[in-house]
Amino acid sequence: MSFLCSLPLAAQLFSACAPAAPLAVGYVEGDYVLLAPIEVAQVETVTVKRGDRVMPGTTVVTLESADAKIAVAQAQASLAQAQAQLADLQIGKRPEEIAVLKAEVDMASAQAADAKRKYDRAADLFKRGAGTQADFDTASATLETANAQVGQAKSNLAVGGLPARPETIKAADNQVKQAQAALEQAQWRLSKRVLAAPSPGRVNDVIRNPGDTSGPTAPVISILPDGAVKLSVYIPE
Repeated sequence: MSFLCSLPLAAQLFSACAPAAPLAVGYVEGDYVLLAPIEVAQVETVTVKRGDRVMPGTTVVTLESADAKIAVAQAQASLAQAQAQLADLQIGKRPEEIAVLKAEVDMASAQAADAKRKYDRAADLFKRGAGTQADFDTASATLETANAQVGQAKSNLAVGGLPARPETIKAADNQVKQAQAALEQAQWRLSKRVLAAPSPGRVNDVIRNPGDTSGPTAPVISILPDGAVKLSVYIPE
């Protein structure tokens, strides 16, 4: 029969010469992993090529990160400022500021002493009929104002040595927490400018190269993880 099947005409006449039907048909497919940044950025380096084997944590792509680094620096500065403001509110004014308040008390006291001398002189002249009512009233008003300024300066000095009110401190503390959260967010965004292999596998394709723009919907690398190959088989009835 094999000799007859080798003849073209005979092969057409004998059904036994037809190739045997396959027992099953199927195909192989892979569950690929696409590596893409969380935000649009330019690709700086690609450290792998198609077919390379990668292990978990292996850096495969770095992206332009100048803007993310600036955001981290700004967040660090904002946090430092918020922490300094909170510290000032908790401990009161600094020694230099207290010194200024003390100087204001001394100045107000000196002005009040001068106003008291002028008042005493105006009162004596008015009593002896050598001064006018207007001069006496002016000296009296000046003394009253000077004494009020002394009181205000002393009050400012006393308050300056005290911490701020609880609600003010609480608000400043909330500002610190918000600044800390903003810094953590900025640091996380910066860390995402480096793409690493999530699991053992092999590089299936390099989709974008250095200088290309990548983003959440524009992946850079596709990886076929170990064990991610599937064989689908269909058995005819």
